[in-house]
Amino acid sequence: MAALRVLQVVGTLDPGGIENWLLALAARLDPERVRLTIACRAPGPFACTPWLQARGIGVVPVLGRSALVSAWDTLHAVSRGMDAVHAHLGPWSGLAMHAAARAGVPVRITHGHADEERRMRAMGWWRRPYEDLLREHVRTCANRGLAVSRRAAETLFGVDWEADPRRRLQPCGIDLTRVAAAAPRAATRAALGLTSRQVIAAAGRLDVTKNHSLLVDCLPLLPDNVVVVIAGDGPLCGQLLDRAVRLSVADRLFLLGQRDDVPALLAAADVVAHPSLHEGLGLAIIEAQAAGVPVVISDGVPAEAVIVPGLVAAQPLASGPSGWSAAILRALARGPDDAAASRTAVAVGGYDVDTVARRMEAVWGGAW
Repeated sequence: MAALRVLQVVGTLDPGGIENWLLALAARLDPERVRLTIACRAPGPFACTPWLQARGIGVVPVLGRSALVSAWDTLHAVSRGMDAVHAHLGPWSGLAMHAAARAGVPVRITHGHADEERRMRAMGWWRRPYEDLLREHVRTCANRGLAVSRRAAETLFGVDWEADPRRRLQPCGIDLTRVAAAAPRAATRAALGLTSRQVIAAAGRLDVTKNHSLLVDCLPLLPDNVVVVIAGDGPLCGQLLDRAVRLSVADRLFLLGQRDDVPALLAAADVVAHPSLHEGLGLAIIEAQAAGVPVVISDGVPAEAVIVPGLVAAQPLASGPSGWSAAILRALARGPDDAAASRTAVAVGGYDVDTVARRMEAVWGGAW
């Protein structure tokens, strides 16, 4: 039996939720059964490219929004001969679906990962026709529609998505073996120089949506031995540091930049905090639960992210720094759960990437 030929269409291969999931997925696929190609809107180069090439996975650059005709041509060309095209770009996936349909690809999948309600409300009138066209291509050209949560499904497929048999929920999984094999908690904290501190950890891009500034604002209201550690990079790095200086807590804020040991960092925390304004799912939240670490999430996080309910406390964003600092103190007092039991709960909940890999292989092969 010939191997399935599958094209994945993503925005970037820099570290991130979708990208980390895709790499974990690729590591579990038998190249004799599934041959992946990745079409990427960002030009690269990427740190993971040599690893992909060693597994026979090609990376094809695709031009961005400003050159739609050229991007369509590239996607159409690379889609020819594929058994499935699986796109992860929200409405922009419509371009990939249209190109794949014209190329005669039998399985065409759009996978929604984001709650885009706020962005859609703020969209200028001049952009709406362009986005409506892309969404129409998603509706008419994608014969499979997946989403990581109900919020993500509604913003990509519409509020009536559940009435369409072509749409269903499919969360991304996490690498539970990597969580289990993470460096010991004490070793990670010692490497960061935080052995005697209580650690609030967060992971994600430093942008407005992730709302890390709220954690900085909480620091003056928390005991002096509490620090905030954030893994991730982005445009607000300087602003967060300036904010910490103004609040006289710069020595308690640790911005670590991009890291390849996020599971170990989360497992080493006393609390993981996720104050996002909105979120499609939030894989870092799942990873923290798999490590048995208490988590404080915002009301912008969907219910599907809560796998071990006793570990997770939802705190309204409207409660501000005072409400969030109180919630963090309660989580600190609660302490961790048994990590092995928590990993089992996450696996049973369907978030193990091994389980997801088997499901995705079936979908790429035409099952539904």
